Parts: sequence; structure tokens; C-alpha cells
Amino acid sequence: MRVKLAWGVVTVITVGLLMLFNYWAPWQFESMAAYSGIVLLILGTACTVVPFRVLEIGRRRTGAVIGVTGLALAVGALLWPASLKTTSQYHSRFDARMPQYHFSERHTIKVHAAPPEVLAALQQTTLADLAAMEVLTRIRSAALGGDLDLGASQKPLVDAGFLRLDQDDREVVLAMAGRPWANAVPKLHDPAEFESFNESGSVKIALNFRVEYLGNGWSSVITETRVLGIGTAGRRRMSPYWRLIVPGSGLIRRQWLSAIRERAEHRASSQS
Repeated sequence: MRVKLAWGVVTVITVGLLMLFNYWAPWQFESMAAYSGIVLLILGTACTVVPFRVLEIGRRRTGAVIGVTGLALAVGALLWPASLKTTSQYHSRFDARMPQYHFSERHTIKVHAAPPEVLAALQQTTLADLAAMEVLTRIRSAALGGDLDLGASQKPLVDAGFLRLDQDDREVVLAMAGRPWANAVPKLHDPAEFESFNESGSVKIALNFRVEYLGNGWSSVITETRVLGIGTAGRRRMSPYWRLIVPGSGLIRRQWLSAIRERAEHRASSQS
């Protein structure tokens, strides 16, 4: 009975964590598999030191098997080849600017405001509005040896390290390129420089914010990020980096959208 209860608790926690993971980073199966493998590796390693008898893992050999299985799953998921995807029909400026990519994520939110208010809110949203982004940026800067510019916390996020690749009255497209896993992201000066960027072993990254009016004062805001590896080396180097950072990236995107919604709805209510 005690063992069944213990495994029941483990199952509930596992399902909850997987649901939370999929909320932050929907349809990122390789990333989910990689983190599942890491958890198994940690659990298995712990069991080789102190066997978890309450889970009927009473032998260090069993813990070793769990750990090796987790290691194999994590490594396999991190290094799994990413296929090239191509947008067959262009529905936005983003599609035209970044029709091919290896990695992507997409998030949507409804906002009780018209497109002009939403886009105005986008232009005003800063790093200070996103607690998760500041924390994760600090961690990333510490890990990669870079410096976090705290003076940029009040700077609009759309102007913080991004090139404005394209825009109209319903959409803003941003871009960067380089090797983010090595903290090597050169400043791009114009769209032509992004289009011609072809440094082997690097990637091109584009993201957009597109507003669709739903009627009755409601709008839908969609943000999508696409990453194209340049050459085989760029794709291979980006694969483990993307699959490790995508949960944090998804959390940042959701906080970014929430900050836009809060500013847009406040702006719309103050003008009514």
C-alpha cells in the first residue's frame, strides 16, 4: 500500500510537470524528452547512492539502469536531427521574411483592445515587465560569461538587441543572427544584412508579433519564433541549445504577451 501511494504521488507530480512544460513550450517533444531523460539520470544516480526502497528501487544496480536510460534519452533527444520546414503559403510578413526554419515556437493570447492599442503596448513593454526574462538573462549571462546590461531594463524589448526586420499596422518582425550558445550575436544594421548573413555554424533567428482583430473590441496577438541553422554545423549546434532553453523561452514569450495585454487593456480603458 505504501509503495503504491509513493508511486501515485510520483505519477501525479510527473504528469503535472509535463503539463506545465507543455504549457510553456507546446509541441516541443524533443525538449520534453531531453528533460525527462535528465530527471531519470538524476533519479538513477541518486538511487545508486541511497536506494529508494519506498519506490521498490532497492538495488543500486536498478538505479544505475535508470540513470543510464535517462542519459541515453537525454543525449538522444538533444542531438536528434532537426528537419527543415518550409512555409508553402505566405500569410504574413513574417512568413515572407523567414519561410524556412529548423526550430520554432508559437504562442497566442486574447486582448480586450483594438490593434492600435496592442501595437502601442508592444512598443512600450520593457525588460522590467518580465520577471522571468531578467532572471533567465542573468543565468544565461553568468553561464556564458557575458555582461547583463541592467541599464536596458527600461528600454523597449523590441529595441533591445533586435533588428526591426519588417512592420506594418498589424505586425512587427524582429531578427538577430549569430551563435547565441556562445554569446556571439553581432549587431545587424539593416534587413539586407540579415538576409545576406551566411556565416557557417551560425543561425538566423526571427520572431514576430501579429495582431488580428476579432471584433467587439477584442484582438488576438500571435508571436512566433523561427530559427534557421546555417549549414549542418549551425543546425547541429543549435539543436541541444534550443531544446534546453525552449521552456525558458516559452515562459518569456508568455510573460511578454501578458505584459502587452496588461498595457493594452489599461490604455484602451483609459481612452474609453
